[in-house]
Amino acid sequence: MDSNIFNDGVSMAAYRFPVCTSKPIHLEQRKVLGLYNQSNKGSPRQSVCETVRNWLTKEAPRYGWRSVTFTDNGGATLMP
Repeated sequence: MDSNIFNDGVSMAAYRFPVCTSKPIHLEQRKVLGLYNQSNKGSPRQSVCETVRNWLTKEAPRYGWRSVTFTDNGGATLMP
């Protein structure tokens, strides 16, 4: 089992940030958190808070995404 386990027992597997395609891609909450926590090992988060949303919004253009929209359940959609 992954050594990066949170209090709720959820293991954060290794995730790769998706490279931009011609279609939007939806990221479930688990993937949003996994991507954030891999890049911010010193300050992991257990929920998609403002810090995580700001990070994803700034990180997405590095992979060619034009914008990010967030869902009420902590997921996100990357827009080409």
